[in-house]
Amino acid sequence: MKKKSYSTTLVNSCLLLAGIIFLCYFKNENVLAIVAQILGLVFIIPSLVYLCLVGINHNDKRDSTDLLGIFPAVGGLCFGIVLLLRPELFYSVIGYVFSIILIALGLFHIIYMLMSRKSMTLRAWYYALPVAITAAGLLTMFKFNGSDYRQLLVLLTGISLILAALTALLEALAQRKAACHNASTCQDAKKDTSATVKNDAANE
Repeated sequence: MKKKSYSTTLVNSCLLLAGIIFLCYFKNENVLAIVAQILGLVFIIPSLVYLCLVGINHNDKRDSTDLLGIFPAVGGLCFGIVLLLRPELFYSVIGYVFSIILIALGLFHIIYMLMSRKSMTLRAWYYALPVAITAAGLLTMFKFNGSDYRQLLVLLTGISLILAALTALLEALAQRKAACHNASTCQDAKKDTSATVKNDAANE
């Protein structure tokens, strides 16, 4: 449970940090280029590491060389280089990726709240946050040309990521409150049971 809690906290912290960064730089016309270049590095680094490992294994044991694995590694390396050198070619793709991420985040929290409404108390306005995230994801799918779209895309994505982190925090607080309530209820029940047992023993 602690590992799950730590990983969830880490993910939500990353979402919050990414949202703040997007809000700080949404007016920068090169923000999508920076995102594309970061994605390019994400493809390049693992591909280079894999190819280096294949080269080392090939020098040690020729029979153990994974030739089939070289092709996707080379493909990932080439794709990462293109992302790094020509990020403007992928602006529309990045827009769709952001849209899908926001829609998925919003629907995830909506479904989680609906499934957990019996086990913990959730106020009605809590649902407004994931609905707004989903709406932002749908809105960013409608594209138009120019830098205005890029600014709107980054702005809505930044706000939505912050809302997603806030939603997760509210869910965690509601879950903790429900756990404390259940624990206190169990303790009261145990006290009542022990008191009843003592009274019965005394009467006997």
